[in-house]
Amino acid sequence: MGKKRKLYNKNNSNRSHLGRAPSRELSPGTIPQTIENPYNTPRQSPFDNNDTKKLSSALNTLQSFYSPEWLSQHHCHPVYLLLKGRDALSSAQLFMLGDAIGKLREVDSIWLDAQVLRTKGEDINNRQGAFFEILQSYMLMQPNQMVVPMKKDNPGADIEVIFSDGRKALLSLKKHRRSVHEEHFAQMCQALEVSIQLQLEQLKKNIQVYIWRNHAYPTETEWACLTDTLMESMMTCSDTLTTIQSGGWSINLREMSDTDGRFYSGKSSYYLLVASPYHVNEQQNMNSKFDSAASNLKKHFPHRSECEANILVIGLPEMADVAQCTHWAEDYFRDHESSPIDAVLFYQPALVQDTQGNATRLSHCVAPVLHKNALLWFEKGAPKINVVFGAGICKQAPLCLVNDRNETMRLPSGCVYQRGNEYIMMKNDYGGFSGHLSSPAPGVMKHAVLKLPDSDCVSILSGWFADTIQIL
Repeated sequence: MGKKRKLYNKNNSNRSHLGRAPSRELSPGTIPQTIENPYNTPRQSPFDNNDTKKLSSALNTLQSFYSPEWLSQHHCHPVYLLLKGRDALSSAQLFMLGDAIGKLREVDSIWLDAQVLRTKGEDINNRQGAFFEILQSYMLMQPNQMVVPMKKDNPGADIEVIFSDGRKALLSLKKHRRSVHEEHFAQMCQALEVSIQLQLEQLKKNIQVYIWRNHAYPTETEWACLTDTLMESMMTCSDTLTTIQSGGWSINLREMSDTDGRFYSGKSSYYLLVASPYHVNEQQNMNSKFDSAASNLKKHFPHRSECEANILVIGLPEMADVAQCTHWAEDYFRDHESSPIDAVLFYQPALVQDTQGNATRLSHCVAPVLHKNALLWFEKGAPKINVVFGAGICKQAPLCLVNDRNETMRLPSGCVYQRGNEYIMMKNDYGGFSGHLSSPAPGVMKHAVLKLPDSDCVSILSGWFADTIQIL
């Protein structure tokens, strides 16, 4: 049964989805006058048997470290956002964090308390790094291997894994966040989305837009060219697909037909997809992590025995191209034969959709790249990881356009931005109103609109769906 990361793609005759998983938009909200306890929010269980005791125990542990009082002042913190979520993915992450804190505190309470303190800091990189260290240490707690956190004065490695056969692995755990270029790409796409929304308010249209960057990462001038061309083209677009080449962009747009009156006329529906190649500096950014880890290992662990190995574990964001990252690691080892790094282990959690079973799953892609001098050590066994929820895979699920006939088109690696909102009128049937709330892909929401007969009152209903993987 094949698993694919799906893209949402819709035209007059087909329904298809771009995306890996359902999503929802979360807003920080405002601090209430009386402190609410977000731990009391009803939520879906992440367990197949709907086990509530395990989840309750993990939440109780979290509450002792992230109190409702503290969270009331930190509405943008990942733990608060997860607690406000009601979906199974949010619950799974909460369970893993709570269970990890409880178990690791028994191993080394001083180290664990210091890591939790880091997760509560304002520095996003430091915070995400601490979450990553906690959860990776937790996932490595397996039979026949013991996890030992390193002391603070050992910056060359974060944890040590001791195997039952006497071998040891020093692990350096690094969380690789989106680069400044990927962040800038997302910001420019967000600005483009706002321009589309404002234009649609005037045009009273429902529209879908696919934008492909043909060659290199776009410049500021090329972003401006895209916006100007798109705004002008939206004024004349029809339900016939129009393709425009402008400033290195390929723009495909179409007005979504509404012959059956299913769209709510009071708010425009839209779908936007923008894709671009990576910036040329992305490989350099990854190499800097290799260099930093190698430098620390040489400085703090200059000597090691044949039973020891140095492993660099890098957590990748959900949209990163794992295959490209492994190629960069292979290139690095080829150019640095004397590197003290024995292996690079890429870890990427993601939501994937089974296109045959129409089910969403949490996947954990684990992709190792071994230095040629360390092959003998790894033949005796590598560190084992418990993924807790979902399934472990060794090859990233491809990002594909998939329609309702399961016809697919593989997308090239690069930056991808996807957003959409559809406002669908609820049907008056069987003596009542019915509608469907869904999020067929990350960033895409389908809302149900209720309008009672002989009334001007309108209610827009939106569902709660997992938006992103907050802390894994």
